Amino acid sequence: MDSFLVNSPHSTPKVGFGYGIIHSKKVYIYVQEDPCPYQIVITGPKSTGSGQYEYIVITNWTKFPLVAMTRDLAQFNANYRNKLIQRFRNEGYIHEFLS
Repeated sequence: MDSFLVNSPHSTPKVGFGYGIIHSKKVYIYVQEDPCPYQIVITGPKSTGSGQYEYIVITNWTKFPLVAMTRDLAQFNANYRNKLIQRFRNEGYIHEFLS
């Protein structure tokens, strides 16, 4: 979290949310006013009954944080969790640096 002034040194302070990552000896700093800059990156299968997704995965451009939202946790753990973790590894969401 960082605070900053807009337009003049005497203006009302604003607060921004952000974080940095280090990758390949470069530092990327990510700060923005919107504390919820997420996109849906993976959708699970649709339920046969409701036609709604069993789970979704959201993240931002840095792939951190990675959030899975599910309708039924027990069903998710039994049917999708292990395959999804492997997919995260294959697509670069999880790697040795984060483990």
